[in-house]
Amino acid sequence: MGCHTDVGKCPNCGEEMDAGMGHNLFHTVWGTCFNCGFTYDTVVKYLTLEELNQERDDRDLDAFKELPEQKEI
Repeated sequence: MGCHTDVGKCPNCGEEMDAGMGHNLFHTVWGTCFNCGFTYDTVVKYLTLEELNQERDDRDLDAFKELPEQKEI
């Protein structure tokens, strides 16, 4: 587990913005510009069955007939 914060350049207004990354159960990233309000962060979601099977097909893996268990994280 850990966290690293930094200062970067906002892609919207070019001013300085706070940015960071961390790791607990998985890697996360975030950033906020306090000048214009631009912000980003890690979004946690699951693919639909169709999306998952498309990704599996792209990797020559067999398709699923139903989604595996998807726990709330």
